[in-house]
Amino acid sequence: MLAISIVAIVVFLFGIYFNFRKWGNGSAMNFWRNFVEMARREENPSILNTIVMDVLLLRRTYQRSKVRWIMHMAIFYGFVALFILTMVAFAFEIPYLMNPTDELLKQVHQNRENYLAVPNYIFSGVLTLGIAIAILRRGFIKETRETSLAGYDWLWIGFLALVLITGFAADFARTQVFSDFNLYAKPNDTSIPIATFHVVISLVFFALLPFSKFVHIFATPLLIIAKGGGK
Repeated sequence: MLAISIVAIVVFLFGIYFNFRKWGNGSAMNFWRNFVEMARREENPSILNTIVMDVLLLRRTYQRSKVRWIMHMAIFYGFVALFILTMVAFAFEIPYLMNPTDELLKQVHQNRENYLAVPNYIFSGVLTLGIAIAILRRGFIKETRETSLAGYDWLWIGFLALVLITGFAADFARTQVFSDFNLYAKPNDTSIPIATFHVVISLVFFALLPFSKFVHIFATPLLIIAKGGGK
């Protein structure tokens, strides 16, 4: 799993570099040079104000559409929070794997899911809300369907939904929720492969982010900062 994680990070970083080169007309350094030059223009407002109001709080999206604002905030912060929580869980895992006989590490390892359960459930719900709004908008709002790349949009929203669903499935298997419905004779036997699949599919999604429609997560904030935000 560590090897897969490293590969995912390398692919992700290459994707970011690839986009910087594309945006810089063949040179990542040229992109950053132009970006810094534009961001430091005297007529631009405070960069900190732009980052807080326009990047973190999506002020312009809020002014255009409250529903889109909720969707973007839910997807972005839901995904980021769950990713951070996953990294925290992984950080607990590594010391235990290196020294599985240590009683303290063993206890922390056994209880780590309990420590992270509540925030995981909260942000899973937040991400679910965002995905649900995205699906409903593309399914029932004509304007959204006409202005989006239908197949491409559905592909990546479906991919993100798969990450979320497998996460729920892994948690249900681990907590033996499935046993209440008699779907599995031994629920714990399924938790490891389901959790492994969830981690792998999440890493694949992470690695492909710079090559997907979600690249605007990185591109839009940079563009907003370079242009000095906007009310």
